[in-house]
Amino acid sequence: MNDPLISYAQNFEDVMLWRALGHVEGGFYIDIGAQDPVVDSVSLAFYEHGWRGVHVEPTAHYADQLRRARPDETVIQAAVGRQGGILEFFEVVDTGLSTGDRRIAEQHRQGGFSVRSTDVPCITLASILDRFADRDIHWLKIDVEGLEKEVLDGWAPSAVRPWIVVVESTAPMTQIETHGQWEPLLLDLGYRPVYFDGLNRFYLAPAQAHLAEKFGVGPNYFDDFVLSGSGGRFCSLLNARLREREEETRRVACSLSTTEGQLAHSRQETAHFRSESERLFAEMERGSREFAAERQRLTAELHRQDREFAAERQQLTDQNTRLQDELGWVYGSRSWRITRPVRAAGTAVRRLRSLLRAAPRRLAGPALGAGLAYFRAHPGQKQLLVRLIGVIPGLPQRLQQMAARRAAAELPPLPTPDPVALDPANHPASVRRTYAQLRQMRRRAR
Repeated sequence: MNDPLISYAQNFEDVMLWRALGHVEGGFYIDIGAQDPVVDSVSLAFYEHGWRGVHVEPTAHYADQLRRARPDETVIQAAVGRQGGILEFFEVVDTGLSTGDRRIAEQHRQGGFSVRSTDVPCITLASILDRFADRDIHWLKIDVEGLEKEVLDGWAPSAVRPWIVVVESTAPMTQIETHGQWEPLLLDLGYRPVYFDGLNRFYLAPAQAHLAEKFGVGPNYFDDFVLSGSGGRFCSLLNARLREREEETRRVACSLSTTEGQLAHSRQETAHFRSESERLFAEMERGSREFAAERQRLTAELHRQDREFAAERQQLTDQNTRLQDELGWVYGSRSWRITRPVRAAGTAVRRLRSLLRAAPRRLAGPALGAGLAYFRAHPGQKQLLVRLIGVIPGLPQRLQQMAARRAAAELPPLPTPDPVALDPANHPASVRRTYAQLRQMRRRAR
């Protein structure tokens, strides 16, 4: 099954022509007033099926578009009129309403269109037809916005007869039929009208009268065609929805672009985080290795210090044992036993001095009494007591006063000690040190 025809024309002109001429392989056409190569194009459906032809278009913009879109076809950039020369042409900007009729151009200007005047070359229809007289021209379309009579007036000298002629037959943008102005020219050439679609009239050449049956009804389901979406008002809803879809697509694309930008930014951040994580992980591993090395070093240092401490402790233990042995020897020596009274006396004197310095005057008496009580309990220390009393200034007088206050029988009067009578050389070293300390204290007291 063949693919359906895609219709691009504004009023299904291509569908009607294809119904009559679809059986022709590699046909040929002439499109006068061709305008856009796609929008409202009568020829594009044929071009897509292998046909080729000629486009006549005076507007430079559309002529350039046709050349770019159909490089393998002939494009004649000129107007078609009653005679050759230069024609003042009125271009209605961005529309298919451009015309060579000043009156119609002024109507468009008053209707709000932008109109600009320019001079264009003008040629006759006969010159175009004669140029291709050596081949069949299967259809000729004339859409010249009010100049149809001028175009047909320029045909008569040529004997070329296209199979089908299609002429726009209403005044621009109206339903006012204008075929009465120019149809007699076609009838004089032998053409027969076979179909009117509300905008265009279709005419058959005498040799193609058998095709009249193809124009009995308008375009319908059995013509097996689909709309391109670019032609006429029939596709306005479709085009509006298409524009909405395109706008939605644009918004989605914009949103997608934003999302992609955010995604690219997230990827950059992820890459940065990955790089930073790898750096931190490497740093952590390096720190871990340094910590392990430091721990190993500290452990070795601790073991070394433990060994030194154990050695030092052993040394101190040995030294303590030795000192204990020496102390036991000292305590067991004869000199230690002999000097025991002297040490005891020295201790008593030091305690006495401490009490005398620390206690108030009223406590001095009891303290002295306690000291005397000690010497009474140890009569063997009397001579040493006498000598020690002489070392402390004022002590003999105080002792005598205390003794006087006590019962005379309790303690005989104390003789004044002679500090010189004590000969340290006859005593052990500890006694001599005590004696030296007492003499020093006496000198400071003076």
